[in-house]
Amino acid sequence: MFKLSLPLLHRAIWGFVALCSITFGSLEAESTTIAPPSPAEANQLLDQAYQRYEAGERATNATQRKAAFNEALEIYLKLDNEHASGKLLFDIGNTYFQLGEYGLAIYYYTCAEKEMPRDTKLQTNLQTALEKAGLPPEPTSHLSNLLLFWHKYLSLYERNLLLLACIALIFAFSSLYIWLNMKEFYYLACTTAVVGGLLCASIAWTQLFAPVKGVFIQPGILRKDAGQQFALAIQAPIPAGLRVSILSTSPNGDWLKVRLPSGDEGFAPKEQLRVVR
Repeated sequence: MFKLSLPLLHRAIWGFVALCSITFGSLEAESTTIAPPSPAEANQLLDQAYQRYEAGERATNATQRKAAFNEALEIYLKLDNEHASGKLLFDIGNTYFQLGEYGLAIYYYTCAEKEMPRDTKLQTNLQTALEKAGLPPEPTSHLSNLLLFWHKYLSLYERNLLLLACIALIFAFSSLYIWLNMKEFYYLACTTAVVGGLLCASIAWTQLFAPVKGVFIQPGILRKDAGQQFALAIQAPIPAGLRVSILSTSPNGDWLKVRLPSGDEGFAPKEQLRVVR
């Protein structure tokens, strides 16, 4: 039995590695484009922003408070880019929250959520911002969260790291099986391959198939087609902070077709939304 299954194990391993190659190729390509400021410069800016943020919390009147938070925001935004850390995105969201810009706060909290999916303080602040924006809590499925916990509660970076660990363990267990001919290592290699396959499927879904998310950063409208001349798709205005799925972009790039949580679809001017990174 095991003599026949050994070549199958080898083919499964190499097939699994081939399946992962796209993921790691994209990671390698991405790493070559990141050009963050030096650690010393970044830390200095973060310290300055935090000091201004604290000054805003200690301010004794609205004018001082707004000025301090705007100064903190200006510094934070200097560090913001498509590769910003979850912590930085969270801090920017907090600053917008303090300024009463709940749509932008929800946008940055949503971006940070992808990097820090298990952060309880982030979840609390996000729910508070949704309440301040007058938006109802979003429904969650406890069953899907339980069955897909690695997809819901692990960031893409963490899933990539675990996938690397699975690949290393598969090679280690299969090598030990070849050398020692012990069934236990064969079963361990197969079990690790299953876990790695689930992680790989989760990564592939996130990078290739998951719907693009967006957030209305200001009150908006929804029209039946891309243009101000078309009728409204729904009569009620779209509240700032509403999180939607982005389905497509108009040919000129000025309008985005979106699907609301209610299921309604329509076109909104792109300046009213921001695409979640």
